[in-house]
Amino acid sequence: MVRVTAFGELLLGWRRAAGLTQEELAEAAGVAARSIRDLEHGRRGRPQSRTVQMLASALGLTETQTAAFLAAGRTGAAAVPVAGDAAAEADLLDRDGQLAVLEKAASIARGGRGRVVLLRAGAGMGKTSLLKVWAERERARGMQVARACGSELEGDFAFSIARQLAEAVLGTADTAGRDRLLEGPAHLATRILQPDADLVTIAALPDAQIGVLHGLYWLMVNAADHGPLALVIDDVHWSDLPSLRWLAYLARRLDGLRVLLVLATRPTEQVSFEAVLDEITAQPDCQLVDLPALSEASAARLVRAGLGREAEGAFSRACARAAEGNPLLLRELIRSLGERHVEPTGDNVHRVADLHGRVLATTVLKRLTRQREATVALARALVVLPDGSRWEVAAALCGMSEAETADQARALTRIGVLEPADTVRFTHPLIRTMIIESIMTAGQLAHAHADAARILYEDGAPGEVTAAHLLQAEPAGEAWRVECLREAARTAARRGAPQAGATYLRRAVRESAEPRARARVLAELGGQEMLSDPRAAVSHLTQALAAITDPIERAHATDALAGALLVNRHPEHAVDVLAQAITDLEQGDADRTDQGRALSWRLQSQLVVIGCEQASTVAQARHWAMRLRNLDLPGDTPEERAVLAALVIPAVCADSSAKIADTLIDRALRGGIVIEGPGTQLFGYGYACFALILTDRLDDAAVYFGQFADLGSRHSSPLLSTFAAMGRSAMASRRGQVPLALAISLADLPTFAAGKDRMALRFTEHAVNAMIEREELNEAAGLLDTVGDLGTLDYTWSTPALLARGRLQAAQGQTRAALATFNQCAAGERAFPRVRGHRLSCGNDQRS
Repeated sequence: MVRVTAFGELLLGWRRAAGLTQEELAEAAGVAARSIRDLEHGRRGRPQSRTVQMLASALGLTETQTAAFLAAGRTGAAAVPVAGDAAAEADLLDRDGQLAVLEKAASIARGGRGRVVLLRAGAGMGKTSLLKVWAERERARGMQVARACGSELEGDFAFSIARQLAEAVLGTADTAGRDRLLEGPAHLATRILQPDADLVTIAALPDAQIGVLHGLYWLMVNAADHGPLALVIDDVHWSDLPSLRWLAYLARRLDGLRVLLVLATRPTEQVSFEAVLDEITAQPDCQLVDLPALSEASAARLVRAGLGREAEGAFSRACARAAEGNPLLLRELIRSLGERHVEPTGDNVHRVADLHGRVLATTVLKRLTRQREATVALARALVVLPDGSRWEVAAALCGMSEAETADQARALTRIGVLEPADTVRFTHPLIRTMIIESIMTAGQLAHAHADAARILYEDGAPGEVTAAHLLQAEPAGEAWRVECLREAARTAARRGAPQAGATYLRRAVRESAEPRARARVLAELGGQEMLSDPRAAVSHLTQALAAITDPIERAHATDALAGALLVNRHPEHAVDVLAQAITDLEQGDADRTDQGRALSWRLQSQLVVIGCEQASTVAQARHWAMRLRNLDLPGDTPEERAVLAALVIPAVCADSSAKIADTLIDRALRGGIVIEGPGTQLFGYGYACFALILTDRLDDAAVYFGQFADLGSRHSSPLLSTFAAMGRSAMASRRGQVPLALAISLADLPTFAAGKDRMALRFTEHAVNAMIEREELNEAAGLLDTVGDLGTLDYTWSTPALLARGRLQAAQGQTRAALATFNQCAAGERAFPRVRGHRLSCGNDQRS
């Protein structure tokens, strides 16, 4: 009777506070008035959870009050909230200072000075509750708030967080408003919302992220034009790296925007994650916020609110120590104390100590282990599904009917494992973790992920969703798994996350039992890895070629392998494999078909471009260039124009006159710039455009480098964007626009320096030459010091920087050092007796 009376008193108090009669409450809740009277007078047993939820809704209770109401209905604990303790109900105890920081940052952002706030605290410290209360207040003040949340199961989904934010920004707009938000560069963001199948050809381009990042940035700029915007991301420690890199990209560009970026994360030991997070926190407008442990006074308020009576000081202090100031642990401890009817007195301090260390680990878990096996089985199955999953998927996963699944889900809700919701949703991520660690073996977990993958695949789920589970399952050698992983890899590449695609393909290799299928996967994997991990790309593509017999397939794999070898600084080997592939096409008569002929031309043009990079392969490059010139291709097709673009290199390297070279350039670029796949057409077209600078056709060069910039944005390719930037810098230097050349070089150098030393060298050279013209010699010397040993790089890339070093030494009065540097350059020139002038991207040094 005591339990029922406690619930009855709670119901009576809230009914009166709401100003409702028993009949009015009964009508609002959809129950009989007699039921209300029986509950209030203790004439009924424990009410059903559904009845309690209906009553809570009719009374207009807050989430905290509803939780207390449910607890009283389940266990009879007299969890009467203390009147007026709003801070305890809203989980804002000891959080006034942090709330003030967020409110001040929002105020500054409204004024057009973008800000970043990073909230870092351990699990259960109240990050989510603080952000929720603050976001509700900001919405009331007129700020747009877009929220996203990381998930353990979505960490491998390319741009998962970015998609959540983009969808939140676009979701409230009508068709016209959506079009306005996606105007201009922002349309590039649609690639991660609805991938375009026509972009498959660009899937293998490495690091294809810049365009996507740029489009997402402009989407937020457009949204902020309609009012101040807060982007709130919870559980950032579970975010995917492409999204995190975009957040860093955005954080660097908030100045002048009415945008506030709020990130909440736990401390983590992930090196890649922390590296990007450090980049965000290094921004001058980023403010770090920590959540302190609850004070003893606040702990006492929670104990009083949770147990419904004043607690003695020793008891409250014991609770605070047991929970170590963690609000979540403290609330779980209070719930456990209430269920055991422990009086909050000094005599019961030992009861608190007994629960210390077992509160979170045992409370919910013990409730679960006392349930029927079907309930436990559902809990095991649900841990592999992300929050928000459909119940029919959960039913199929655990092998139950939907009705039985609903019954077991209600049982999990009653004991605190799940939230009452229309979709799967754990009450806290730690609950999921505890189930995995305590009542599941590694084999059971892998098996559950395998079942989830199969069900989602049959249900038509996107490849990335299914592949996330396959990564956690044991290999089974099933063909559908291979195709699913390959689809996920293609999707990741289209969205500008080739590293995620490589992860899927590496797993697909383990799933491929049939040799030819395995070879195809290895070839795709090598293409994805070409610039992100060139050594691995060479290894995988070499393995693929050993198993591929079809000459067309071998040629495609060789195309990718040659590019990887070039990036890996093995141009001689690249030339050899290209020559062999061309021979194989000719001997097998494959080059007599339109496809084979076009592919042969593509490989030959690759060989010319790569061969001109190294003194030892120049003779071969000239031989193949002669063959291609003898074809006298008109340039009617993209393949023919790619060949002509490659022929521009020997043409401007002392093999032809400027007039002939210009004619060849015009024919090569007649159809514009077309880039497909991971090969070296990029370099061929790039050299053709730089050749226009050498012949002083700067206006024409500006048009084509503008096309490079457009292609870089459209295909999310940093390499294409880099060529555009180098071209703009070279043209500015040629025109004597030193400040502009310096600005372009310094703006793009940080983005492309890491892992792209040859590209970075070209920017460095332009910047140093511009600094010398401005007599900023110390700054030029400091920049040159960052490039390291130039002797380790190819002659064609290092010589312009060496010339810049010599100029700097001469300007500094270091005559002997300058002479030695120029002699070093001359030695390199003598190694290229027929290709002098082949420094095509060094526009300001090629005026003779």
